[in-house]
Amino acid sequence: MKIRIAIVEDSKEYRNQLFQIIKRYFEEKPYEYEVEGFCDGLDIIDEYKAGYDLIFMDIDMRHLDGMSAAKSIRKKDSEVVIVFVTNLAQYAVKGYEVGAFDFIVKPLSYPDFSFKMDKVINRIATNQKRDIFLKFGGGMYHISSDRLCYVEVQGHNLFYHLVDETLEVRGRLADVETDLKKSCFIRCNNCYLVNPKYVEWVKDYELKVGGDTLKISRSRKKQVLEELSEYISRGM
Repeated sequence: MKIRIAIVEDSKEYRNQLFQIIKRYFEEKPYEYEVEGFCDGLDIIDEYKAGYDLIFMDIDMRHLDGMSAAKSIRKKDSEVVIVFVTNLAQYAVKGYEVGAFDFIVKPLSYPDFSFKMDKVINRIATNQKRDIFLKFGGGMYHISSDRLCYVEVQGHNLFYHLVDETLEVRGRLADVETDLKKSCFIRCNNCYLVNPKYVEWVKDYELKVGGDTLKISRSRKKQVLEELSEYISRGM
């Protein structure tokens, strides 16, 4: 997994410190990364193109403050993780109005940074949508796991229930389970793999996903609840 990072900070001292602390973090982790720096909110929103996984955003900047820059970015990119870095702790909570994931208070502390980055990485892993290619009608059909509510098996056929359509292909659930597990899909019985993003509720031995009510097997009830709890605790 490769993490694409932007630093938006008008203080050269803190910008350089963030570069160094990010480098230290990734030296301890098995991920690739690339990082780009910006001196002001105006710099990053000028011709902004979605592609960053993570933006470290200062709040108090001379030309365009971080909150305004984040609002502009959110109009173009709903997925990027925004973390505010600020010495204005009393204002940082406003970041949640623009879908900020967290905030870090200056002066920077590596233990605090590392702890919060672990949570950020979990969110990014979910945001980085996994491509799925299905053999369909003599050709290939490309979908994103992010649009997939659940997969159902009936006999020798798999039904991919997407948010706006259902696709039927030949196959076995076991053959797709490994890849979908990487995208946090949960097996609730021998017939279904469900995307926790679309789970609306769980009651007794049933859950509702993508508008459909599915059965949970008794043997898997505990594991299903544990995996759902883990998914929620990661802030996904």
